[in-house]
Amino acid sequence: MHTSKLLTNRQKHQKKIEASMAGNLNNAAAPITSSLAKLQSLNGLFAIYKKQGPTSAFVLNALKEALLIEAGVPTSNSRKRKKQWLKMGHGGTLDSAASGVLVIGVGNGTKMLSTMLTGSKKYVVVGELGKATDTLDATGTVIMEKEFVHISRLDMEEKLKAFTGDIMQVPPLLGTAELLPPQEGL
Repeated sequence: MHTSKLLTNRQKHQKKIEASMAGNLNNAAAPITSSLAKLQSLNGLFAIYKKQGPTSAFVLNALKEALLIEAGVPTSNSRKRKKQWLKMGHGGTLDSAASGVLVIGVGNGTKMLSTMLTGSKKYVVVGELGKATDTLDATGTVIMEKEFVHISRLDMEEKLKAFTGDIMQVPPLLGTAELLPPQEGL
């Protein structure tokens, strides 16, 4: 078989799209396929601000679905792994209760995402003294309250030093996915 007759998987998918849309959209299939080809040719990393509430996976899937719709690709469920028209991933999960920068990889950029986890990170936190919850985070039910007037700023600064440098993070007892209702939108 000649090499010119060999089709890559991407080309095969594009041919299928053309064939399925040709009957319904006639001449409109070419621009849609062209948009998909442009979308699939993207490779790299970019940052997106994730607000408090949605999970990192939800943000990634919503972005992926929006891009595919813009390219004219019918999307039934972007979370199913049957066909991946667009390869995307994120470089580190932000808890749903957190807001911050989420690094997104597209195409070959997904191979660089592991380096995002090795770099230094800076966190800004807000805490409430004197309360403990059943989940060890702000989403849980308060199970204990104590006075904290005896705790000084110096005491806090000393305790916070334990959270600087290389540390092993202990996740809450319950995953946030178990605590939050299904997300309808960003």
